[in-house]
Amino acid sequence: MVSEKMVSNQQQLSPKSTKKVTAGRRVVDIKDLVVRVPKVKLPIIKGVSFFSLEGEILGLIGESGAGKTTILRCMTGQMEPYRGSVSVAGIDIVQHKAEAVKRFGYVPQLELVSIYPQFTPIQNIYYFGKMYLSGVPDSQIKERAKELLGILGFTEDLMTKKVKHLSGGEKKRVSIAVGMIHDPDVLLLDEPTTGLDVSLRIQILNYLKNLNKRLGISIVIVSHDLEIAQYCDRIVLLDSGRFIEFGDPEELINSLLPSQGRAIKLEVSELNDEVMETFRSIPEIKFVIKTGRNDMKIFADEVDRTMIGKSIEVCDLMGLDVLSITLDRAEFTSYYRIRARLAKDEVKALDEKEFSK
Repeated sequence: MVSEKMVSNQQQLSPKSTKKVTAGRRVVDIKDLVVRVPKVKLPIIKGVSFFSLEGEILGLIGESGAGKTTILRCMTGQMEPYRGSVSVAGIDIVQHKAEAVKRFGYVPQLELVSIYPQFTPIQNIYYFGKMYLSGVPDSQIKERAKELLGILGFTEDLMTKKVKHLSGGEKKRVSIAVGMIHDPDVLLLDEPTTGLDVSLRIQILNYLKNLNKRLGISIVIVSHDLEIAQYCDRIVLLDSGRFIEFGDPEELINSLLPSQGRAIKLEVSELNDEVMETFRSIPEIKFVIKTGRNDMKIFADEVDRTMIGKSIEVCDLMGLDVLSITLDRAEFTSYYRIRARLAKDEVKALDEKEFSK
């Protein structure tokens, strides 16, 4: 459960109010973060830097072992960096942890760490509200709880149903409301969509976007689910504890993929490694990725009639039937697959260089 040391007894509450966003204020600011653990030669986090402006949604994306949760633990004060600075809500978390923890909300990956199954959603939020908001009238805490649950899609009946009888998505939303009860400057979430099916993952992300818009809350989402990118103003890509990319998702796509991210989507009668390598050997084609059993996307310098004609010609020469060929646009998943493959070689070279020192 949430430690009482992590709560404030001096918080004030302004229900039904949207935060005044200060343009350009960095609500999260990580500079040259290095994290080491005993008996391991290389740092587990290797000089990571990024920031998020007030009112934005920031996503930390990477595979398992990329370092996402370790960075989040530094942001919440659960781990101390070996080097670098970590500022949350404008406060240095290392130098002023007691003050910083009053200014952020934290939603852990496992709901049962942050909510009581035998309580109703209202009772859970009220209980933690009393811990955070000593001196605030009970009626105001309950009003805030209902406001948050309403934004998160709860009906009056659902608000009074015991948490143990709720679905996984509903429990996650109660956990989010608990993290919001003290009106924090920034909400930090660890893998909020893990264990949910596709529709529930999208539902949770839509609710988070709604909180962001309705209340002006800044949000940081740590996740391996690539769906979060379309909800984020900025993303950080991580691999093996290293910073790979940082920026607006659409701008990252356009910076890596040719022809402003336009692509040819091609379905053939049989797609194998030989076919893929043949297309990759064409000078004008920069990237080819498999998107289905017999489907691939082709990213070329120019995505036009000429390239479509050349693609059909290659298929004819290889004895392949073209089942469909259409123009497409790169989504974040395609970008990530290409960038992650490139990153593996970059990270391996850097680690080998550091390990040899």
